[in-house]
Amino acid sequence: MSKKEEQYDVIIVGSGFTGATLAFNLAIAGKKVIVFEKKKKEEIGRNQQQYVDINTYNSSKFLQTYKKAKKVTRKVFFSFSDLSQIFPLPKRDYVKFNLQEYVNFMVDSAAKSGAKFSFDTEITDPVGRGQWVIGVKTKDGKIINGRIIVDCSGVERILTKNIEILDLNTKISSKKYVETFYSQNKIEQKEKLLNEIELENNAFYYFFDREFYSRIEKENKTISFFTVLNKKLTKRKAKAVTNEIINKSKGINISPIISYSDKSVARRPITLAWYGFLSIGEAAFQINPFNIEGSGPALIALSIISKVLLEALQRREASIYRLWNYHTEFFKLVGKHLAALEAFRTHILSFEKDKLLFLFKRGLISKTEINRILDNKYPKPTVLDFLMKFFKGLSDIKTTYIFLNGLRKINYIFNHYSKIPEEYAPKPYHDWYIKQLYLFKVFEEFCQK
Repeated sequence: MSKKEEQYDVIIVGSGFTGATLAFNLAIAGKKVIVFEKKKKEEIGRNQQQYVDINTYNSSKFLQTYKKAKKVTRKVFFSFSDLSQIFPLPKRDYVKFNLQEYVNFMVDSAAKSGAKFSFDTEITDPVGRGQWVIGVKTKDGKIINGRIIVDCSGVERILTKNIEILDLNTKISSKKYVETFYSQNKIEQKEKLLNEIELENNAFYYFFDREFYSRIEKENKTISFFTVLNKKLTKRKAKAVTNEIINKSKGINISPIISYSDKSVARRPITLAWYGFLSIGEAAFQINPFNIEGSGPALIALSIISKVLLEALQRREASIYRLWNYHTEFFKLVGKHLAALEAFRTHILSFEKDKLLFLFKRGLISKTEINRILDNKYPKPTVLDFLMKFFKGLSDIKTTYIFLNGLRKINYIFNHYSKIPEEYAPKPYHDWYIKQLYLFKVFEEFCQK
């Protein structure tokens, strides 16, 4: 096959829940799509029951095409912790389906509509030209070109972990942020990294995931992140550094420095969009440090990304400025709520059972708020709400103060996610991103006290 024949409208890496569904939607729109999957066809999709809330199902044209999905009523639960003994969680309507069967249905439907699937084919790297991602490279070195590349590889983030905008020359706006975003900035030599390593002027430091996450024993249901801290040395400008990361050139010396676990937040992509590139999948882009996966938010992301992709292909313009709409729309519709809700969950799990009972019985956490949380909407408290909660909790002022102080910090996170830049510009988005990291760092430290 000639190089010209290998030009696709969209190249998708990963044929799981998001990859197969996106391929189907693009194929029925008449786009030339190819999907690469390192597993064999019979191995794709986890053989487990998946539940999606009824509202998400009703708004998802993708899931509605799968006729085997069944409507069920079941008791809801908070993942990673059973709080049913404290909060009277109601029964709600969901749609249940087997994930493996759904993925295979979507693969077959996409293939019938014209999408091409290449199973048992491992993609190792993105291929870059200047700032653009123009294709992918297989394990055996073959290069396939496409107009837009989409990473749907889930927790592996095969392409996403190699494509990031890193500006070494951006000045740190506040000294208190230094520890939080040293991985995105050139830091003065006098600063120390993890209080162990002297930083060099011509280096930037970043986390590279050895394993994205691993679940610990079922009884405590916690997550441990295993990361390796790497260093890249270069005398070239930031733009060139980004290009060399994409192309895996020899111009950068990469050497591991230190590895550790448990005390670090997993590295996440700086953007969901780049020049000719998009990343999709809840586990892939990690809009907040706590969340691992979720088919409901992924369906919303699919709806947004499909629209953005089709518009970009129609206009023949796939720069980050065109694709940025996916990034901002997802954060506005879903991201700000998920970030706040995951922080809220972490906050309430930091209390002992008797303190949680106090918060619920005294109305500091109301049934209305619980129901809103179950709808994936953060019940952001107003100034009046804070006053009412304060007076309700006067009988245990210490617990009340800690709870309300945590809510105040969660409000900061929610408000910050609501202010994501509408249009892409390196400096404003860079500032937004590192402040997001800082807010989560402060919040995590607060919950650990």
